[in-house]
Amino acid sequence: MDLQSTINQNSSEISNNTSLTNTSQTDQTEINQIESEQKKSWTIENSEKLYRILGWGNPYFSINSAGHITVSPKGDLGGSLDLYELVESIKQRNIGLPLIIRFSDILEDRIERLNACFSKAIARYKYKNIYRGVFPVKCNQNSQLVEEVVKFGKPHKFGLEAGSKPELLIAIATLNTTDALIICNGYKDREYIETAMLAQRLGKTPIIVIEQVEEVRLVIEASRKLNIKPVVGVRVKLSTKGIGRWAGTTGDRAKFGLNIPEIIQVVNQLKSAGILDSLQLLHFHVGSQISSISVIKDAIREASQIYVELAHLGANMKYLDVGGGLAVDYDGSKTNFYASKNYDMQNYANDIVAEVKEACEEKKVLPPILVSESGRAVASHQSVLVFDVLGVSQVPKAEPVVIGKDEHLILQNLYETYQSISKNNYQEAYHDAIQFKEESISLFNFGYLSISERAKVEQLYWDVFGKFKKY
Repeated sequence: MDLQSTINQNSSEISNNTSLTNTSQTDQTEINQIESEQKKSWTIENSEKLYRILGWGNPYFSINSAGHITVSPKGDLGGSLDLYELVESIKQRNIGLPLIIRFSDILEDRIERLNACFSKAIARYKYKNIYRGVFPVKCNQNSQLVEEVVKFGKPHKFGLEAGSKPELLIAIATLNTTDALIICNGYKDREYIETAMLAQRLGKTPIIVIEQVEEVRLVIEASRKLNIKPVVGVRVKLSTKGIGRWAGTTGDRAKFGLNIPEIIQVVNQLKSAGILDSLQLLHFHVGSQISSISVIKDAIREASQIYVELAHLGANMKYLDVGGGLAVDYDGSKTNFYASKNYDMQNYANDIVAEVKEACEEKKVLPPILVSESGRAVASHQSVLVFDVLGVSQVPKAEPVVIGKDEHLILQNLYETYQSISKNNYQEAYHDAIQFKEESISLFNFGYLSISERAKVEQLYWDVFGKFKKY
C-alpha cells in the first residue's frame, strides 16, 4: 500500500540476499556503498517509473509525496483520496483484509469517456448516425454494478448485453432506459427466444443475434406463436483473427457465429418466412483485450463490407455491433503486448467510425447505428482489491560457495565465470552463467549431477548476479 516503504523493503531484501561471496573485503565494501547510494537516491519518481502507474493508472491512480497510492474517482476533473489512509480508517472499524473497494464515480467516468469518444469521432467524420453502447452482463454480474451502469448510462441510452437466459432476465428487470438496446447473444433455446420477444411488450428493445442456423427456425416459430415481429441480428465469423490469449477462438474456425454461406442461408430462410425486414443487425467479435489497433481496423473493414452487402440483399439493416475487444493497458507499456494496448479510446472510436462511413458511402448505404460491447474497458478501473502480503519470494541465502578442483566441471566453469567478472566482460559472463545453469539442470535430470551439486550451482548462479550489481 505504501509504495515507498515497499520499495525500500524490497531493496533491503535484495541487498541482503544477493551479497557477493568469495570476494575480498574491499570488493564487499564497494558493493555496500553502491547499494547504500541506491537506497538514498530512491524517489517517488522511481516508484512511478518502476510500477508504470502513470501508464496503467492515468487518470485515476497515482502516487503522492508520502509514497501512498491516491485515487481520483473523477479522473481529470480533480479531487483525490489517499488509498492507504482509507484502508487504515476501514480497519479501525474492525473490517479486516482482504476487501474490495469500489469507486462508482470511476464507472460513471468510463461510460462518459466512451460515449464522448464516439461523439467526437462522429462529429469529426460527419457520420450520419449515432452510437449506442451496451455493457456485457457476463463481464460483472454484481447487482450494484449493473444497476449503476444503467443509472450512469441513461443519458446515453446505454444498454445491456445478455449471453444467457439468466442474464437476459437481469437485463429485462434492470434496464429501464427508453430505446436502450438489449443485445441477446449466447446459446438460445425456444424459451430464451420467446422471453426476448415478449420483452418487446414491456417496452424493451431486444435484438436476437442468431449464432447458429438452427436458431432461425426457432425465431420464426416463436414469431408466429406470439404474433410478435422480432428484431434479429446475425453474428458473423470474420476471417480476421484476433490477438492475444483468445486469438484461437477467432477467425474462420471460431467457435461462435456464422460463416458467409450460413448467413446467406439465414437471409433466405427469413425471406421465405416473410420477415427479412426483421434482420437489422450485424454482429462480430474478434476477441477480448485486443492489444493491437491494426486487428480492430482489419475487422471493422471486413464487417463493414458484409453489412452493406446484407443491405443490398434486402435486409432492413440498422445496427452494426462491433462486439468487445476494447483493451485495458494493464502493464502501462502502451504496446501490443497482450496485457497492454497500442491505442487509446479515441483512436478506437475514430477507426470504427471512419471505416464504416467509407464503406457505406462507397456502396450508397445509410450508415448504421454503431454498437459496442465494451465491458472490460468500462468496469476494470472501478474496483480495487486490497490484501495483506503473506510472504515474499527471496533469493536463497547461503554461506559462500567454495569450489575445489575435484568438483564437477560445470561447477568449476561457473565458478571461473564468477571470479572473472569485470566491467569489460559482464555481458559475456551473463550469457555464460545462464548457459551453465541450463546445462546443470539437464545433467541433473539425467542423473549426472547430485542434488547437493545442483544446490551449489544455483547458489553460485545467484552470487554471479549479485556481483553484476557492481557494474
